Amino acid sequence: WTFLIVHCDRVTVSGLSINNNLLIPNSDGIDIISSSNVNVSDCIITCGDDCIVLAGYAHHFGDPGFKNIMKPSQNINVSNCILQSRSSGIRIGGWDQNNMSNYNFDNITIFDSNCGINITVRDSGSVQNVNFTNIRIETRMHTGDWWGNGEPIKISALRGVPGSTIGIIKNIYFNNITCRGENAILMYASEETKLQNIYFTNFDFILRKSDLDKVSGGNFDLRPNTVTGKEIYKSDVPVIYIENAENVYFNQGSIAWDGVEASYYTYALEAVKVNNMKLNNMTAFPSPSNPKLKAISLKSCTSISGIF
Repeated sequence: WTFLIVHCDRVTVSGLSINNNLLIPNSDGIDIISSSNVNVSDCIITCGDDCIVLAGYAHHFGDPGFKNIMKPSQNINVSNCILQSRSSGIRIGGWDQNNMSNYNFDNITIFDSNCGINITVRDSGSVQNVNFTNIRIETRMHTGDWWGNGEPIKISALRGVPGSTIGIIKNIYFNNITCRGENAILMYASEETKLQNIYFTNFDFILRKSDLDKVSGGNFDLRPNTVTGKEIYKSDVPVIYIENAENVYFNQGSIAWDGVEASYYTYALEAVKVNNMKLNNMTAFPSPSNPKLKAISLKSCTSISGIF
């Protein structure tokens, strides 16, 4: 079952346990839609779809109950939760028309999931001012047609519907975060929009070998969208991939590998069309399967500085 909070104000959810079947899609845990001033704490959630969803639907593909709900989604706090999903542990956004802002996540564990944190813009609604503190993420690839392909963090903004402006993703902060996953930390925006002000402080990122490398490895998954060639597609895989962003900061952390062998594993960090990126007090190495590569790859980037 799914716990729905739609068009609400001043709601508290605490101590909830949800144990849905991991093999059943569309079985979200808690969905908080176009609501404000919500506190969620001390929950344990296992489900086949997203564990916790924060979204800003004004309408949603003709679904009953979503007709011209013009209400921003804001001021939501989630703390002390344990999450397991076949999609995303935490999903923010999607096909949203209302803006989403002022979210705080603290002391969250995500394990055995297709995707850890998934921040998505596909319509006019924007996502701004989101804080993640004390986060532990473990992801892996799974067989089957699940969205997500082992990414610990995925932040993406690209067209999902025709005839609408595309919102932005701005001011996203990660502090004290560990990720151990079987695919890249993926940050991507189309030319219509941009990722702005993304900060990582006190981080430990490890990309590990997967039992499904030969079946599902070497791919990026940006579903759902309407951009040709940008759904699930073949790619080399660094630990961190960033494209079309500005003001990206990495401070005090490490980027490492665990047992990878495939030739498509490449750089510690690959940046394309990034303006103003700073790397400070961090360690980073290329993949053991490509040791002659540089740790950092920069393509069409400007104002890059740092010590690593």
